[in-house]
Amino acid sequence: VRLPVSDVMTKSVVSLQAVETVSRILDVLRSCSHQGFPVLCVGSNQLEGMIPRCVLHLILHKGHQFNIFQAAELPGTSKPPLIPYEAMAWRDVNAFPDLEDVEKRLSQTDLGLWIDLRPYANTNGYSIPPNASMA
Repeated sequence: VRLPVSDVMTKSVVSLQAVETVSRILDVLRSCSHQGFPVLCVGSNQLEGMIPRCVLHLILHKGHQFNIFQAAELPGTSKPPLIPYEAMAWRDVNAFPDLEDVEKRLSQTDLGLWIDLRPYANTNGYSIPPNASMA
């Protein structure tokens, strides 16, 4: 059985801006079950890269620990603090924190703060033709 990619890919792409509020990221994660999101350049909507759902969960979960949430006045204008690779790596890719655990760690104040997603986005270029086989 040949199943083309176009039969399984979503027609309603859900994307994130390169710099987003904690609240917007949570809204996106709650609104769909997509496992990856295009990250778009602020202002031009050019593709910066892709970010997996699991990475968004980890960023939100570890944001306080590594002070990556930024004040609303300066989103993306200075080099953001980063979560170290060692803190982002995990042995079981299916064991990332669920959304309920993530939300418990966030305060009302956090929801208005900003996160620069660019350091966490996969910037490798790739495309799949719509008629490619899923086999």
